[in-house]
Amino acid sequence: MKAVHLEVARKKTAMLLGAAAAVSLSSPALSEPAQSGSRSVHVGPSGFAAIRTASMKATIDWYVDTLGFVLVSGGPPGNFALLRHQGLLLEVQSVAPPAPVPASAPLALGPYKVGLVVDNLDPVIAHLKRRGIAILGKVIVSDADGMRVLAVQDPDGTFVQVFGK
Repeated sequence: MKAVHLEVARKKTAMLLGAAAAVSLSSPALSEPAQSGSRSVHVGPSGFAAIRTASMKATIDWYVDTLGFVLVSGGPPGNFALLRHQGLLLEVQSVAPPAPVPASAPLALGPYKVGLVVDNLDPVIAHLKRRGIAILGKVIVSDADGMRVLAVQDPDGTFVQVFGK
């Protein structure tokens, strides 16, 4: 019975991913120099993440314009959207704006960041700079394997980390 549910889930995911399901996700899209005006950032392994937003339109626009996601379903005026980029599905839920949290309060529980894996981080850095997106802090390099990571924030303050060589 469990295998049947997994097969149904796999088929539904393949339908949502469309052509991306048939494309190799190890494509060297970011190992090539970024083209001026390009909106695409190659995302590595497939996955799923869900975020909440106070502004559905601003959040969708940011993920589409900044990272090259495509709106698959939903969006304004509704309170749900599904975005896709390569093998990553991103669910966006609209909620009422939260009350301000004092700076001295502990971190809120629950998801607060999304991570993307790319082949080469340099074109991503150049792309973010062209778009005027501030990189938070500095790019961190792992002593163990040379993997680098940077962080930016979407319009709601959700951290988006990008990992790559």
